[in-house]
Amino acid sequence: MHFAARKIFSPGFSSAPQVPQTKVNTNILSIDVGTLSNSVTLLTGDPQFCKSCAAVFNGHSKLEEKEQTWECEFCSTIQPIQLDEEEIPRGEDSLDYLLCPSESMGAEDTSSETILFVVDISGSMCVTTEIVGNIKLKGDRSAELLSQFNEQGNRNGQYLPGQRRDVTYVSRLQCVQAAIQSQIRLLAEVKPHTKVGLIVFNNEVTVFGDGSKSVVITGDKLFDFDGLLSVGQELTVDTPVSQSCEQLISKLYSLQETGATALGPALTVAVGMCQKLPGSKIVLATDGLANTGIGSMDSAELLETAIPFYEKVSSIAKDKGLIANIIGIKGDNLNIGILGKIADSTGGDVEIVDPVKITDTFSSILDNVLVATKVEVKLLLHKGFEFPDDEEWVKNTPSIATRQIGNAYEDTEITAEFQQKSFLEVSKILGLEGGKSAEEIPKTLPFQVQIRYTSLKGHQCLRVITKTRELTTDAKEAEDNVDISVVGMHANVKTATLAQQGRFDEVVQQQQAYDGLMRKNAQDEESFTSYSRWTSNTTSFASNVQQQQQQQQQQQQFPSSQLNSYSGYNDETSAQIYQQRNARTNKKQWGKSRKY
Repeated sequence: MHFAARKIFSPGFSSAPQVPQTKVNTNILSIDVGTLSNSVTLLTGDPQFCKSCAAVFNGHSKLEEKEQTWECEFCSTIQPIQLDEEEIPRGEDSLDYLLCPSESMGAEDTSSETILFVVDISGSMCVTTEIVGNIKLKGDRSAELLSQFNEQGNRNGQYLPGQRRDVTYVSRLQCVQAAIQSQIRLLAEVKPHTKVGLIVFNNEVTVFGDGSKSVVITGDKLFDFDGLLSVGQELTVDTPVSQSCEQLISKLYSLQETGATALGPALTVAVGMCQKLPGSKIVLATDGLANTGIGSMDSAELLETAIPFYEKVSSIAKDKGLIANIIGIKGDNLNIGILGKIADSTGGDVEIVDPVKITDTFSSILDNVLVATKVEVKLLLHKGFEFPDDEEWVKNTPSIATRQIGNAYEDTEITAEFQQKSFLEVSKILGLEGGKSAEEIPKTLPFQVQIRYTSLKGHQCLRVITKTRELTTDAKEAEDNVDISVVGMHANVKTATLAQQGRFDEVVQQQQAYDGLMRKNAQDEESFTSYSRWTSNTTSFASNVQQQQQQQQQQQQFPSSQLNSYSGYNDETSAQIYQQRNARTNKKQWGKSRKY
């Protein structure tokens, strides 16, 4: 747990008059969920929860040994507590508890993950891109097709007047085939126990699995959600990639572009196949709008049913601990605002890419290192503080909030904002109305994070992180020496979420406010470079959002109240919104170093 500021701004925690509020709330913290892979003190016994606020007894708690009581540092409830000597935390910030051991107590084997490639082979995947050089492509059937029209044999050397002779035309499908082949061969070499499967879709869905079978789903079955999910559950990928490599590549290069785009049915089958395999990755590559079967989006009427469909698939995938990644190929409309929901929910990536650069995107996605599944984060504040409204965090009480993460990678880091309650409430909590002396007013306050998660061994665990921070009533002191990396990560998520909600004016206002705070605190070369990169990206983002808002309102395509995460943006901006909200992308942008 890290903080944006050296001290927590709290004008109400004083018997002196309040000072003006800061322009930007510096009370921001980050939680590095990726550190779940780090070893910390494992305590025997069960965690001891406060009977009032559910805070866990920790290394900062004070145990009254004579009476065996604990006054909770979060809510001040006094309660009996029974702990054996080895169960008492001894000053550690981070503690682990084993809540439920795995049914299988075998050794950890993170190399046996399952990866499903779900590939669009509709007619539009034959569209070509020009690349310099005369390159012989594996799977290129152009010479074979051309020979059917040449009575005198192969005439590949013929060109139209003015046509360049130093280029090769590569189809979108060929780019995807080359990228997947590269990843299959790499996995076979470095992670040979990984299980890799292939699903393709056009006007039907074909499941090749590990290449040993072929199941075709077509007709009315493409509109049956439960049926598609059930079909997926019955199919498995059993062979490790070290053995299935060649047959998978053979199936991959047998593909031909034709037909429509049954994307929704293919995605549903993929989720069904992975339902019992937490941590599995689905990588979907497409270049066009879903227009066949469930999840079709090629009309306004179908769009109304598509939105709840993709929300439902996203919910199932997240609940089962799956990671879905969406790779959109530039050129046609994909409606990434809707399609990207499943990646946003499961911690996956959303990318819009040039087809010839798709190999790098596949590599980046598959390089992500999973550390835990079914992750839930609970954040507890002192009762004098509260959370503002935030769709990412569900408030259990004003001072306690929970966030469902799902899958956590080694570079997953999330942020939260908090604020002091009203001066009247704080006065009652601290007893200022009763004339409490300045010496009795706390100078530091506790913060606690409780992370429930399933380890890669299958153990259900609880990590408890507790820290204390000093308070200040001075706005200037709160804004001085701010850690711009924590502020920047939070600013990205906040502005992207506002954009999704259609609150365009607030996007610009927030961007400008955070910019001022970060510019003032970018005091060394490294932080100034990070700030400059951030302000360039976010200014471009805000400009794109404003531009599209104006276009939509001029065209009166949507009333402004309906401009939300499902409408009003082109694919590039929708992808940028998802990327700014992505906890891993944020951390990669700002690095690992934190001040506080």
